[in-house]
Order: sequence, then C-alpha cells, then structure tokens
Amino acid sequence: MFTSAIASLIGSLVFIDDIKLHFLRTMESTPLQISPFGISIPSQWIWIVGNNVTQLICIKGVYALSARHTALAVNITLSVRKFCTVVISVIYFSNPWTELHTLACLFVFCGAFCYASGDKILAARAKKRDDKQE
Repeated sequence: MFTSAIASLIGSLVFIDDIKLHFLRTMESTPLQISPFGISIPSQWIWIVGNNVTQLICIKGVYALSARHTALAVNITLSVRKFCTVVISVIYFSNPWTELHTLACLFVFCGAFCYASGDKILAARAKKRDDKQE
C-alpha cells in the first residue's frame, strides 16, 4: 500500500502547478470558527477531511467484506453501492437519468437478485429431487 501511494505521488508531480493553484484556493475559502479553541479553518479543508474520513470508512468496510465473503459477493455488493451512488447523484445534483441508467439498473439489481436467490433455487431443486427418489 505504501509503495503504491508513493508511486502515485510521483506521477502527480506533472500536475504540481494545478495542485498549488487549488491549494491556494482552498486556503482562500470561507473560514469556519471552531469556538472552543478560537481557531479558524478554511471551510474547504473541513470538506477534504470529511471526504477522507468517509473514504477510510468505506475502504475498511470493503476490506472487512472481502475477508468474510467470496469475490463475487463483494463485487455484487460494490456494484449495488456504486449504483446507489449514481441514483443519489441523479436526485441530489439533478443529473440527467438516461436509458443507459435504466439498463444498468436492471443488470445490477437482476444480478444481485439472481445471486441472492441462487442458494434457495438450488435447495428447492435438491428437495424436489429427494422427494422423487423417496
């Protein structure tokens, strides 16, 4: 993990001018006062820290999920989560909903349904087979 993080930082040196520009923009954002300490922090830094914390929670959840379940179950769970994120962006940010979104919705939720009900279907077939043999 450390090596991949360092490697990505080296690759980002190409964008050092943009990084400096946006760093200065975040420093110029509206300051927020933290009352008990009398400290003011640029509001964009609060958003950046909040974003990083939520990403940390998410990736820890993915690691925990992948430690307990099969790769297919993890993949389906992440696909449903990502699709829910798309739906939230459509609702919250008023992004357009297209025919491809509808098709993706069908694929994601039909796939999740088939995966979730697969054991029940196999169990019903085995029970039917056992009943015939008796």
